[in-house]
Amino acid sequence: MYRSRLLRLSFPPSRLLCRRSFSHSPRPLLHATPFRLGPPPPASPASPSSPVPSILSDREYHDKANEYLDHVVAQYEDLQDSREDIDVEFSSGVLTIIFARQGTYVINKQPPNKQIWLSSPLTGPRRFDYVSAGPRAGHWICMRDGSSLADILREETGVDVHS
Repeated sequence: MYRSRLLRLSFPPSRLLCRRSFSHSPRPLLHATPFRLGPPPPASPASPSSPVPSILSDREYHDKANEYLDHVVAQYEDLQDSREDIDVEFSSGVLTIIFARQGTYVINKQPPNKQIWLSSPLTGPRRFDYVSAGPRAGHWICMRDGSSLADILREETGVDVHS
């Protein structure tokens, strides 16, 4: 209070306003960046082996997705013939696999995105793109975590659907 009163008395009002309105040095922004202790985390380099989704024509997508789903349907129908706790239904591009203990798996084509989607009662929904180059070539891969649809089905249901 005393200091501000002193400023008002020592400078004319026009000069005081001018100093308050214009500044030659930028004001620091508070809370603009998070406060961090220690050095910044190292930047993670892009992995050269990261899968890249293939650019497929509509015909190529349908051919590859139908071939894969037909193979998966055959594997689960064979299992259904030998076990009573599994129900398999395939209709209009949607494969529904019901396990008495685990729950319901739904695998379906998504033509607008050129993906195959999986809804798992254990791990939730995932989207898979076809990869045609690199070490994962020929597989439907989840771009989020790099897992393949065949690997997830094998781990969760015990059925090996690798073609």
